[in-house]
Amino acid sequence: MIYPYAQIHFQINLEKTRAVSFSALSSQLPGVIRVADTFLGFTPPILSNLLSRSFRLRTDMVEQIQESFAHSP
Repeated sequence: MIYPYAQIHFQINLEKTRAVSFSALSSQLPGVIRVADTFLGFTPPILSNLLSRSFRLRTDMVEQIQESFAHSP
């Protein structure tokens, strides 16, 4: 797979088999990504139950954080 520049990616293996992933970064600051703006402030909002699984947070916490981004200028 090829991902667009500066995009966050999330994948989940729904099968009961092992999965392997290879990734490479290429930028001036590899590994530095503003996840909060990208995931939690996205319009339309990403499903809170998906984000709660991704970040290992309770769904109500994710919704509260998303709400704070909704009121940002």
